[in-house]
Amino acid sequence: MTCTSLLAQVFNATPVNESSQYEALGMSANHRYVVGLNVATYKGFVWDTDNNTFLQNEGDYANTDFRHVTDDGRAFGTLGEDDMVTTN
Repeated sequence: MTCTSLLAQVFNATPVNESSQYEALGMSANHRYVVGLNVATYKGFVWDTDNNTFLQNEGDYANTDFRHVTDDGRAFGTLGEDDMVTTN
């Protein structure tokens, strides 16, 4: 029974390469969106698991990550610069 239930699950994995090393920090309540930090680029990301697409923030920030995402893909987190941190 355990093996049968495992086969019924859908498993999505993020790509791992020199520019894509995703650290998940949050997930939407409907489990469609995952957010966090791409440690290879130090940019926050939103992963749409239904479409398997990734969106990263743009800009030159020293420390950025997203910690929460809504069911419609709006991400919340920190955009950090050298001398200040702002929450957006």
